[in-house]
Order: sequence, then structure tokens, then C-alpha cells
Amino acid sequence: MTIRRGRLSWLLGWYVKLKIRFRKHRKRYVEVATDLLKEIIDGKLDTSYSALFPLVTAYFTLKFDYKRDPLFGLFDRLYDIDVFVERGGGDCDDFAFAIGRVLSLLGEVYRFRVYFVTAIGPIREMAKWHTFVVVETSRYHILSPYTYLGVVNTMNEAVEAVAKHFETRYTNYYAISFDDPCIKGGEVK
Repeated sequence: MTIRRGRLSWLLGWYVKLKIRFRKHRKRYVEVATDLLKEIIDGKLDTSYSALFPLVTAYFTLKFDYKRDPLFGLFDRLYDIDVFVERGGGDCDDFAFAIGRVLSLLGEVYRFRVYFVTAIGPIREMAKWHTFVVVETSRYHILSPYTYLGVVNTMNEAVEAVAKHFETRYTNYYAISFDDPCIKGGEVK
């Protein structure tokens, strides 16, 4: 697959990658994510993939509010999970980052990989760009910050499903693993 990304998406990708790397071993984020995880799965008997991912998405949707970044989102800030919880929510990238942090704690146990995915389109439609979580098991589970969108076979299909859900079109995406220093990316067909 040929990867064509503009400078803006490249910079956004590196910004998130560095944020994940530098904060990976921060005690506060691990404590907050662990506490949330305990709340989510407390007393639930069925924690299979089909039950866990919708449960996590529903928990975040019900407990936290959508909040724009300062100045109407003109300056996008990516808050880590501890700040997200203190603020009582955030925008789509903050939700995705928090959900990803919680799920990354389970990744080694359940043998899945968690990706922070940003789907982008033309610069004039920047307000429609969206960030969400994709969990790779043998297939790809899509956790948009506000709803669980289901399971697909490829990362490209995940981006297409999100575009369909939001009735828009994305041209490119990048996906950053919480466990791995790589950035995946691609052109949406």
C-alpha cells in the first residue's frame, strides 16, 4: 500500500507518537487507567471481546462529557487520561486517548494491540476529521469515542466504517500503536 501523507498529518502523527512514548511510564496515568478499568469490569462476568469493547465505550460515553478544546478547538490539545478525568471529558482525540490507555493495560493479557487512529480528509473539511480507537485481535474492533461500531477485517475497512457512520469521506489515516513505536498509515480507497 502506498502511503501518501501531507505535512500536517505527518506532524500530527509524530506529536501523538511522542506523547505516547514520553508518558508511557508515568505513574499517574497508570493509576488513573487502572482505577477506571476496575470500575468498568467490576462484577462483570463476561469480559470477552464482544462484551468488553462495547462496555468500555458505553462507560466512557456515560461518565464523561464531550468538551471542545480552548478557543473553539482552533488549538487542538491532546490531554492524557489523568487530565481527561480531571476535566470530566474532552473532544474525540481525548476520548480515544483515554479509551486506548485503559485498553492498553489489558492488551498483554488478552493478546490484542490498541491503535489510536486519526482519519483525515481535505484541509477545508478539517472539522470532520475524527480520532478513534481500533483494537486488533484476529480482526479489527472499532471504538469510536461515542459508540462501538463493530468488527471489520482490515484497518482500511475500519476507517471506511467510521466515515460512513459520520457521513463523510476520509482520504488518509494514520494509526499509532500504544505498545509499539510504529506509525501505520494509508490512503483510504
